[in-house]
Amino acid sequence: MKKKILFLLIAMVLLFPWQAKAEESLYHSKNLEEVLTEEGIEHNLDGYKETEDQAIIYLFRGNGCGYCRSFLMFLNEIVPEYGKYFRVVSYEVWQDADNFPLLNGFSKTLEVEVGGVPFIVIGDQYFTGYADLYDDKIKKAIMEEYENKNKNNIIEEAIKNADSEGYINPSDGSLDEEVFNTSGDKKGVDTSNILWNFIFITIGISIILIVNYFQNKRVEEKLDYIMDQLEKQKKGKKED
Repeated sequence: MKKKILFLLIAMVLLFPWQAKAEESLYHSKNLEEVLTEEGIEHNLDGYKETEDQAIIYLFRGNGCGYCRSFLMFLNEIVPEYGKYFRVVSYEVWQDADNFPLLNGFSKTLEVEVGGVPFIVIGDQYFTGYADLYDDKIKKAIMEEYENKNKNNIIEEAIKNADSEGYINPSDGSLDEEVFNTSGDKKGVDTSNILWNFIFITIGISIILIVNYFQNKRVEEKLDYIMDQLEKQKKGKKED
């Protein structure tokens, strides 16, 4: 029984995605509908559906950024033709300081200097800023990533590089300089994740111990019953 409990505990530790959950919770993303609504862009996405097979457009933006809004309007316009091929994962970095390290991670991973928003990543291709002359290139990048069976997992590498020195150029002035010093906020979120992970494993261990206790109790009761029956049979034989 002790070996069984040990096995269950090890399985919980190995199977629970500790690091992935902790890392993902540091950053706050929005999908296409959410970001279009936030920017006040009129849209109708009744026929639009997000799937795992779609190419992911990673968009780093700022609330009130005119070029970011223009890019979102472009995406909104191509939804009828290209909507089935892409989905959006958008990170706001002007007002949401927690998202900025991830932008740094993308710049490090792609080895590109990022001096402002929007910063757009599709597969292994990126666009610094937006202008309508990018439209055809963006459509092509969407289709290439959609048709790529081995989708690029750039987000995983970017998360790993989020705390390393990147290629951000804060002197450009396009990015809010207040979001550059975010280490204190991030540590606070990390602490929260560690606490919840501890609570989870504590609850799991408690459940296992409780179940084990009642199982042992049933076994003891059965053994006591069997021993009582054996004693009765012995007494019966002696009397005979």
